[in-house]
Amino acid sequence: HHSAAALWRLPWVGDWPQRVHVLVGPANGGRSTPGVLRHTTGDSTEPEYIDGLAVTSLARTVVDVACVATFGQSVSVADAALRRTAHPLPDMPPTSITREDLLVELERISPAHGPIKARTAIEFSDGLADRPGESMSRVSMLRARLPTPELQVELPGASGRIWTVDFWWPGFNLIGEFDGQWKYTDPAFMAGRTAQQVLLDEKDREDDLRAAGHAFTRWGWKVAISPARLSDRLHGAGLR
Repeated sequence: HHSAAALWRLPWVGDWPQRVHVLVGPANGGRSTPGVLRHTTGDSTEPEYIDGLAVTSLARTVVDVACVATFGQSVSVADAALRRTAHPLPDMPPTSITREDLLVELERISPAHGPIKARTAIEFSDGLADRPGESMSRVSMLRARLPTPELQVELPGASGRIWTVDFWWPGFNLIGEFDGQWKYTDPAFMAGRTAQQVLLDEKDREDDLRAAGHAFTRWGWKVAISPARLSDRLHGAGLR
């Protein structure tokens, strides 16, 4: 559950729970305590080991979380897990899972609670979503009944340089970008640049795409988690 998700370094929307989640067999389940929440849902597969601790497989972890978490939290976790196949993290067990693998795992454990909402979140998940802000934006778009965008699309700017954009609506020639603080604090993204230089580079990138004739809009976290605000932002940029 949540504890395995934390060890797998999956993103979490909101505050992490304070209780440790463990999986036990029905015969020796015991009672949960103020510090430990015990689950007896289904049979466990062979564990993976992270930092010397036994954890459920990545697929099982996603399914367990999706059975108990909110739709947005579940989608963010599932998106990140699917993305892990093409973008592995260092010092983590190698993984290769698909949306179909997650659905098979859901059927295998036959949970007593949450199977319908878990299936809905898994079927909506997409490994192309790069960050939880993008995942939550997708959830808000769904709830606002907005047209479904293409994710992580390469587009040429006026300079001829190819840029990868978060969201692309080809029918409206509209680019959407989730602009989280991580861009200005994540060493991997900054690649040795200062926050000021990252800001200038982002502006140059946007200017280049706009000069190529594309409409362009950005939003942050408060807009990403609000279907109404995101709908207003995108409609104002030309989405219909």
